[in-house]
Amino acid sequence: RRFMQNRKPFDLSTFTRCYNIFQIFTCAYFAYKFHVNGVKVIYAWKCMEGYIPDDSFKDYGWWCLMLRAVEFSETVTFILRKKHNQISFLHVYHHISTLAMVWLFHRMGASRMDLYVFAINCYIHVIMYTYYLMSSFPQLRKVTNFVKPFITLSQIMQFVTMLSNFYITYTTSCHISILFYLQVLNVATLLVLFSKFYLKSLSKE
Repeated sequence: RRFMQNRKPFDLSTFTRCYNIFQIFTCAYFAYKFHVNGVKVIYAWKCMEGYIPDDSFKDYGWWCLMLRAVEFSETVTFILRKKHNQISFLHVYHHISTLAMVWLFHRMGASRMDLYVFAINCYIHVIMYTYYLMSSFPQLRKVTNFVKPFITLSQIMQFVTMLSNFYITYTTSCHISILFYLQVLNVATLLVLFSKFYLKSLSKE
């Protein structure tokens, strides 16, 4: 903020559009890799035993970690565009906690059940960044304004689905890693924060 105190906001529309396109295709690719390696969204209500058999898939854990690190550039663009109101506790916590969880699972190894959270998050991110890309075009503003509440709702439903998956994992004696309970706590926290954000945005309307 101090850097931008006496400066005009930067016009980063081209950069943000390219960034959104990058996120859409990268997240779609990761979602595909999760799917072909047995981490399927349709398996939300069943136990997916075993670790990922494809050794090459371990490399994607590192790339997934790098992708989460790249997401911190969003905070930088908010600062350069003087959109300080968007640097909320929710924004900061979401990025830091997600990066930390991906790093821990990458370091300690993850089963299919552990990776379900990241798989469904990839699908949500494809939807989310598509919305961000569309909202950068003024001629699509009517459409994006109508869709906006449903984007937050999709994120909330994502966390509800994740918690349901955790419940199935726990009650069916499915394989649980040492990070399972930390993941439950993190997702529950995100559910509360996103729900508060959604209710607050509704009250403003």
